[in-house]
Amino acid sequence: MHTCTGSILNNKTILTAAHCLLKSNPNSFRIMVGQNHLNNIAPTNLFDVEMIKYNFEFNLDSPTTGNDIGIMKLKTAIDFTKMKNIGSICLASITSVPDSSKCVAIGFGATETSHGKPSKMLKSTILPIQSDSTCRSKFMVDTSRILCAGSGSGTTTCQGDSGGPLVCPLKADPNTILQFGVTSFGGSPCNSSYSYFTNVGGYTTWLKQSAQMLTDEPF
Repeated sequence: MHTCTGSILNNKTILTAAHCLLKSNPNSFRIMVGQNHLNNIAPTNLFDVEMIKYNFEFNLDSPTTGNDIGIMKLKTAIDFTKMKNIGSICLASITSVPDSSKCVAIGFGATETSHGKPSKMLKSTILPIQSDSTCRSKFMVDTSRILCAGSGSGTTTCQGDSGGPLVCPLKADPNTILQFGVTSFGGSPCNSSYSYFTNVGGYTTWLKQSAQMLTDEPF
């Protein structure tokens, strides 16, 4: 059963949201890579999880304070030479994204606004970055830790997209695409608010230290 989305940091590390990992046993997860649909998943595209780590400052009862970020160590490494259609993502090391930047959220989230089932196909949607004041208009978020994007109505992220990436072009080089956010939360129903994302640039040190601790490999 699909629960969350994630992105690949290196051949043994998956980036996702902390709320996807809370009170969970690593053995309860299987990671699918290299397919854009949830039907007839090839066994070679499934990976077991050895260890998980999430930011212990995350509070499920108060997601607006941020820290909704975690990583998973795979038991076996992804062989990028055999799975040529996938690779590791590049993370942003800065926390600011220019207002109105056209970013893309990716995931298997529900396509119905309320209590919908996860999509069987990997979806993406373009979401404009909103200003700090706009982000705080719906929820009093800490904008140094959280980004928000979308129009406030219409297409947004939804259940099942959690942990997935928000990727944006660099202002100085629009051809360079980096992951700036991790899908965290939104309104209920999904299209009633902006989409909120953990601001990856604010957790660069935590991510590097945690990945090194789990896998002994940098990213």
